[in-house]
Amino acid sequence: MLKIMGQAQATIDQLRNYIEKVNPTVAESVIKMIPLYLTEGAVEGVRGDIAFAQSCLETGNFTFEGSAVTLDQNNFAGLGVIQNGMKGNSWETPQLGIRAQIQHLKAYASSEKLNQKCIDKRFDYVTRESAPYVEWLGIQENPNGAGWAAGKGYGEQIIRILNTILSGSEEPESEDIMNFFICVGHANYGNGVISSADGTGYGGVNEYKYNKELAPYVVEWLKKAGHKATLCIAPEGQLHSLNDEINYFIGEEGKQNYDLSVQLHLNAFNGSAHGCEAYAYNEAGKEVAARICEKLGTIWDNRGPQIKTGLYWTRKTKAKAVLIESFFCDSKSDYEKAKKLGFDAHAKLIVEGIFGKSISGNTSTTDKKDSNTGNTSEKAASVKYYVQVGAYADKKNAQEMVNKLKKAGFDAIIKEK
Repeated sequence: MLKIMGQAQATIDQLRNYIEKVNPTVAESVIKMIPLYLTEGAVEGVRGDIAFAQSCLETGNFTFEGSAVTLDQNNFAGLGVIQNGMKGNSWETPQLGIRAQIQHLKAYASSEKLNQKCIDKRFDYVTRESAPYVEWLGIQENPNGAGWAAGKGYGEQIIRILNTILSGSEEPESEDIMNFFICVGHANYGNGVISSADGTGYGGVNEYKYNKELAPYVVEWLKKAGHKATLCIAPEGQLHSLNDEINYFIGEEGKQNYDLSVQLHLNAFNGSAHGCEAYAYNEAGKEVAARICEKLGTIWDNRGPQIKTGLYWTRKTKAKAVLIESFFCDSKSDYEKAKKLGFDAHAKLIVEGIFGKSISGNTSTTDKKDSNTGNTSEKAASVKYYVQVGAYADKKNAQEMVNKLKKAGFDAIIKEK
């Protein structure tokens, strides 16, 4: 029996390879939202790869042929479609739609409370923990008479898709497999309050938001190298102090035996400093920190590794631990380098530093090269692409849309023409 709760086993690369193979004309927006299945799943402890496989089943591999829902509904699991002819629920963004699906899966699989605000409109209709296994999501196979769908073999169909997704991976020898704990420093306390440094006022970036996007790529590169990795993001809106954050991460890290624990941060110093550095509790950790700094130092100034015995997290983890400050989030020049580099290449440098060697290949999210120049970075330096959401005669309506976009985590401005 396959448990719904747990760490995803498939990588972003495997999810993308599958959908591009079975649906060569899949929308680019679908490709871009794939990492959300893993990040949203990690927040709730739900296997995001199972959610993705379920979405593939419900949407006909995102062709939406014969599906009750459409792409613009951001409903990728038929939520709210309880009889033929119903359109089902809709959400403003793909992230919210995926989050609702993850929450609905958690309702079936667990009795634990949600770690984020409930946006699943049918959450309260579910008998909690009535389907902890994928096989039991089908009502006909569920001994409790509950389940997500009435069709025969619903859960088995999801598992077949998941197995197809995973079948391309090559397993290394078991004695060579390492286990990593990757967590994002700081937390989102809710109501717009984030405990991390915010460099946006200096032309930089918010520390927590940047690392929340970076972390899944680090996990993917570790898995691509043939190892295990657990992604940990503090439950948003649930923690309220630095002590809460640290104790949460230490508690999660202590649940397994890891070879290395890594916490992702960005530095800040009133917009007047730049470069990368990494902290460890002892010499063993410092060796890893030095290798990571050496790799990151090919992009940012290398401020070097440091032993800091006063850091509670690196002192209390079960495994050897490293805290990485990739760059200064309030340094405009550092952030410009980060944007040019991209999350995928940034994560690759970190993982190469961990192992002390280069890693070949690309992940699914690596920028595609321009067919004429073969050089992505040169094109990115000379061309900017603008995305227009709408045009409004009334500036008040335009401002309302800007507010919605910013609330969803996107930068947005009003431009008059």
